[in-house]
Amino acid sequence: MKLPWHKPPPPPEFEKPPFQSGLLLGTVLFLLALQYLGAILRSLRQPGSSVALLNKDNSYLCMPCYTGVLLLFHLALIGAGYELQSPLPAGLPATNPLLFLYMVSPVVGFGLLLFSEFLSWLFTSVLGPARRYAYFRHPIMAVHASTLLFYVLSYSQGAVALQDRFGRPLYPVRYVHWFLSVSSLGQSVYMLLVNLPNSPHWLSDVLMRYMLAVPMCFVSGFVASYSDALLLSMACLATSFAAFWYMLTLMLRMLRVGELASVATGNAPQFVAIRITITIVWHGFTVVWLLAAADYITPLTEHALYIACDFMAKYLILFVSIASIN
Repeated sequence: MKLPWHKPPPPPEFEKPPFQSGLLLGTVLFLLALQYLGAILRSLRQPGSSVALLNKDNSYLCMPCYTGVLLLFHLALIGAGYELQSPLPAGLPATNPLLFLYMVSPVVGFGLLLFSEFLSWLFTSVLGPARRYAYFRHPIMAVHASTLLFYVLSYSQGAVALQDRFGRPLYPVRYVHWFLSVSSLGQSVYMLLVNLPNSPHWLSDVLMRYMLAVPMCFVSGFVASYSDALLLSMACLATSFAAFWYMLTLMLRMLRVGELASVATGNAPQFVAIRITITIVWHGFTVVWLLAAADYITPLTEHALYIACDFMAKYLILFVSIASIN
């Protein structure tokens, strides 16, 4: 089964850079892992605080941190000697202008979304009784900004493309983008729910386990796609799916808190709809990955489907925010 889009030529044969040029990338990865684990360890010493130590006083740090990590990783891959490749084939605007407009829609869509969120934050932080909730918007804006940066870099400069075990292009920055988005979603939900009346004390523990499952899911998923060793690839694939379902279970548990707290106000159905939607949307990413691994879809179709999943997943954060403030 092939969708009616032209399959781009396969990427050039991938050659791993020498050890010296890969040292920068390894250093960046080590520092990021050290900072991430350090934040989790600090949360163990400070029960009840967010894993990333974000609160209403410093939540504005989400924006420079998330976009900075994505940009740093992108530059580190380039510095390590990897080649850039656009996910869009050459000549697409001329051969299929409608498809091209859809492919570049994330740049316009997330750009407008970020701008509208910024204006909403500016308005609520100055005027109205909802200004005490204005800091909730910082993680949301950070997700939209990092997503916008991912697509701008991919389309303007190109993204570093490796070759996975199936002979298809593999974009490491995409996995970093997912890691940042899913981490921020957990932090956003936690920051919203912990301020609800009579919020349970175990929310910080759930968030800590969630934040540990996120890197396990995406790192093992990347290795499963990249490794040529069958046993290692299968073990990492199983680990990735197990971490994914555990991560989803923890997210649904946090949203359940919002649902129970909203019964009196009549907003519980909103949280029920969010829990059902997030289950469907998150599984959409796994379905696209499996279709691509089985070579049922072209790389261009894979990218197009990921765009649709990105739009739905990022709008979920807005729905969670609206339901919690209501």
